[in-house]
Amino acid sequence: MTAPSRSAADGLGYARPDKTNVIDWERIEKFVGFGRADAPVIFIGMEEGLKSAEALDEDLAIRSRYEQPIMDLREAHKGIAGTENYFDPDRAPRQQTWRVMADIMFASKASGHDANGR
Repeated sequence: MTAPSRSAADGLGYARPDKTNVIDWERIEKFVGFGRADAPVIFIGMEEGLKSAEALDEDLAIRSRYEQPIMDLREAHKGIAGTENYFDPDRAPRQQTWRVMADIMFASKASGHDANGR
């Protein structure tokens, strides 16, 4: 593999792989998801939005470098195209995919969370 290049397009200075990197499909297929393995509640399902078709190969090369099958969401998205604002409270896009399930968990007494205090 070649050394990652810096892409001005990502705007954050994260190392982005260049186009000669090989995609490691075995590693990608073993990836489970984001969060904590010891979390009291987990949601299982697919939610892999593609923000930039032009950056797909680069995004897959970044995902090929994931070292663990479960990763921190913020760490895993460093350098992934179109996710620059995900963790900025003033600019983060609204994500509705898991909202109903999250509301059910927040409303349950077992969760220990207050649905109104998200």
